Amino acid sequence: MGHVSRRIAVTVVAWLGLVLPGCDLFRPAVPEAPSGAAILPKYTTAEKTLETLALGIADKGRRNGAAAYIGGFADTAADGREFHVFFDRRTELRMQGQGVEVPPEGWNRSLEERFYNRLVRLSSVPADAEYGLQRFPDSTRGDPDELEATPPRLRRKYSLFAILANGDLLFIAQGSADLDFVNAPGSRWVITRWQDYEYNDAATNEQNVSLGQRRLEP
Repeated sequence: MGHVSRRIAVTVVAWLGLVLPGCDLFRPAVPEAPSGAAILPKYTTAEKTLETLALGIADKGRRNGAAAYIGGFADTAADGREFHVFFDRRTELRMQGQGVEVPPEGWNRSLEERFYNRLVRLSSVPADAEYGLQRFPDSTRGDPDELEATPPRLRRKYSLFAILANGDLLFIAQGSADLDFVNAPGSRWVITRWQDYEYNDAATNEQNVSLGQRRLEP
């Protein structure tokens, strides 16, 4: 996965205190210690699907986190729809300059499953660190909630971080995404398209590397 952002010396409580009141959070905002209980995946709404993805990441593959996470993305065989990630053009050009091949038809579900397994086992993150993932409405490209449109879409900024044993945060990825959904068989809201966007200073600020870049890193 390449180099992960340097450690930010700020406690979880202090950092979360900077978040504006009423912000939209992935749950749990601060992951709890492993309880041994499996995740109960919920895909009944687009928001529930995003919560399940976050729980899957927080699980770090200890129990059924991988299955809960990948279950939030469209499965061609089961849903009749494909899932693809498309990257910010700046991300593509930067990674191609480093010799990385960008999938011409977009990142698919099989690659996303492998990405999960790499993401939760980053060598640059201490093994005992917990993961947290937050989202915020993003109106920079229009209405952040277009669930009545075709396709239904949520626009969200995201921040993925590791919580170290001493309470400090290690930022792993920050960026934004347009997320297209489909109501699949079984009343499951699954993601068909993830259009990733990086922050303007992602090339020079390692704290703002996007999930798009993390996907493409070797």
